[in-house]
Amino acid sequence: MKLSLKAKLIVPILIVLVLLGVATFSFVQIHSMRLANTLSYEKMLGTAKTARVHLNKLEEQSQLVSYAISINPQFVRLVETRNRENMIDYFDLHLEYFGVTNFVVTDRDGKVILRTYDHERHGDSGSLVVGINAALNGEVTSVFTSTTGFPIGMSSAAPIRNEHGEIVGAIASNYDFSTDGIVDEFAQMFNAQVAFYANNTVVSTTVRNGDDKRLIGSVAPEYVAGYIYEANDLVSLTMSIKEEDHSAFYFPLHGWADEIIGMFFIGFSNESVKEHLETAQRTIIIIATISLICATALMVGILMKILRPLEKLTENVLEISDTNKSGDEVFGVERKDEIGDLSRSVQHMWNSLSTMTERVEEALEKAQMASTAKSMFLSNMSHEIRTPLNAIIGMTTIGKSTNEAERKDYTLVKIESASAHLLGIINDILDMSKIEAGKFELSMVSFDFKRMISKIVDIISFRMNERNQELIVRIDSEIPQTLIGDDQRIVQVITNLLSNAVKFTPDNGKVTLDVILIKKENCTCTIEVDVTDTGIGMSEEQQSRIFESFEQAENDTTRKFGGTGLGLAISKEIIELMDGRIWVESSPGEGATFSFTVSLQECETAECIELNAESTVITEREVSFEGHTILLAEDVDINREIIVSLLDGTDLKIDCATDGEEAVEMYKAAPDKYSLIFMDMQMPNIDGLQATKLIRESGLPTAKTIPIVAMTANVFKEDIESCNKAGMNDHIGKPIDIADVMKKLSFYLLGR
Repeated sequence: MKLSLKAKLIVPILIVLVLLGVATFSFVQIHSMRLANTLSYEKMLGTAKTARVHLNKLEEQSQLVSYAISINPQFVRLVETRNRENMIDYFDLHLEYFGVTNFVVTDRDGKVILRTYDHERHGDSGSLVVGINAALNGEVTSVFTSTTGFPIGMSSAAPIRNEHGEIVGAIASNYDFSTDGIVDEFAQMFNAQVAFYANNTVVSTTVRNGDDKRLIGSVAPEYVAGYIYEANDLVSLTMSIKEEDHSAFYFPLHGWADEIIGMFFIGFSNESVKEHLETAQRTIIIIATISLICATALMVGILMKILRPLEKLTENVLEISDTNKSGDEVFGVERKDEIGDLSRSVQHMWNSLSTMTERVEEALEKAQMASTAKSMFLSNMSHEIRTPLNAIIGMTTIGKSTNEAERKDYTLVKIESASAHLLGIINDILDMSKIEAGKFELSMVSFDFKRMISKIVDIISFRMNERNQELIVRIDSEIPQTLIGDDQRIVQVITNLLSNAVKFTPDNGKVTLDVILIKKENCTCTIEVDVTDTGIGMSEEQQSRIFESFEQAENDTTRKFGGTGLGLAISKEIIELMDGRIWVESSPGEGATFSFTVSLQECETAECIELNAESTVITEREVSFEGHTILLAEDVDINREIIVSLLDGTDLKIDCATDGEEAVEMYKAAPDKYSLIFMDMQMPNIDGLQATKLIRESGLPTAKTIPIVAMTANVFKEDIESCNKAGMNDHIGKPIDIADVMKKLSFYLLGR
């Protein structure tokens, strides 16, 4: 009998789902209680140990109180004069403030001057108490103790010295754990039942009997006391308190010579854990049942949707194939279901696979070409980066070895030029990385178009003058003065095209820059820029791949003319983001014309023009920052030295911090001293982002208003956004541009 594929798939899946549901219910029932008990015990054990730590904190507190009173000059005079009446007034006034239960004061001979819990009992010897005797010998002690005054408690003793350092008495501050106040405080703090034992007898507890009376005088189970005194360790067990299960913990309390003088008990009710567990089990079972039903319905629905098209597909494949066979036999041709039908159809297709080999080889060849291009790019980058590095290192060595000022200036100029070239290479690589990662974005601002072109010409003219080349610039007078767009990226594209033109044009050649307004509609200006040179030109094949990543016209172009091979690929990405296009027209030996169009918005408001003008003037203004002090947080010595040197002569005072933690401490120490903070992002101990958050959250008067400016090599958009989220006001990228630094300082310190 031929069974359909539906029956073969659906029935086993249903069986598996049912078995899975049964297994899930069993697992939840068996393991949830075990897991809950384990987690509950671990949580309660942690809380019990926390309570024990809190008990130890009382020891430290009582010791601190004893010491603080022992060095109080007023109190020392009272002890020397044995002025009990004023001493009683002193403790009545301060006892509640110190937080301890009572005090015992003796003179230098150990005779009791005052007990705050029994004013009439004095004159006897307190030196029999070990702690007081140690204090009279100059020691500060703290220990659990049991005395006639209180069955179990904490006592801390300290010597009382006069102004000459002589011991004139001793003071002991005590916590009486046999009082209801302390156990009630512990019970409320940790939501538990609490008890203190003197030896094996309860002296204070929150546990009550059926008549709601505290179980004072009851004793611990024999096996608990036995283990405590023998193993000197905590005991944990489950016990019933007022018909409720509790997880109970007993801790030993040690006196002098580390002997055990009592126990501390704390117990947590397990009833709430059981209730939560039962609720969780019911919820899990309900959710699992609903999920199983939904999964079954969904699985059947999906199978039906898959199998119906599969049946139709089988029919279609049978229609377009024949019964001819060749080569190896396909698995499943002997089957009597839809898979068998499909297998017999695939048999024919198997015989045709040889025709696909050529396509695979073509794809492999393309992949190898792409790999070769990237390998060539990496080789070129190694050469291109090492060249300026060689110049920097070499000129540094020359500059260090010469004493001639003119020679040193020459090497510095060469180092500056090589550094700028290296920075341009790195920027190209970073731009290409952002393009491939899909994170390349534009920053839209208003700018003066003609001033932008003028700056580009100033930059490129210097290089052209060195080669005696002629630059012709023609700008359409109809282009508006102020436009909105990413002027830095436009400068990058035009500068790249002009640099290429200068690079590939021989000495005494000519380069032309034409800027034309193509059209203007609804304040949107379409501008075309043409860069024409009289250089070596390109073939059509070279033009077809010149805008691809990692490509140049020839493989040895970098060796001959330099460059990364990324400039035109980056330019193409920038122009396309501006809704424009870029192209080239050239013939070998006849030069080339690179052209692109961009769409920019006209900015006609006075605010745009005025703002643009101000941003240009402010960087060129001679500025004095006299009366201002800034904080520079920078972990690299040379970077701090550079900033301090660049700002020398501006009358600005600069304090330096070597990491974020030091910067926060310096600000907190003198918040009104600083007018601005320059903050590096990556520093040891605390980075710049965390340091900024700590300053903003410090609550100091200027914490929210002091300008904090990031000064960092992290210059991506996401880095700037992280600075803003942390509470920084602005961002300056590295390498440092002193004009940018002066602009930020003028804005935040002088308000202009």
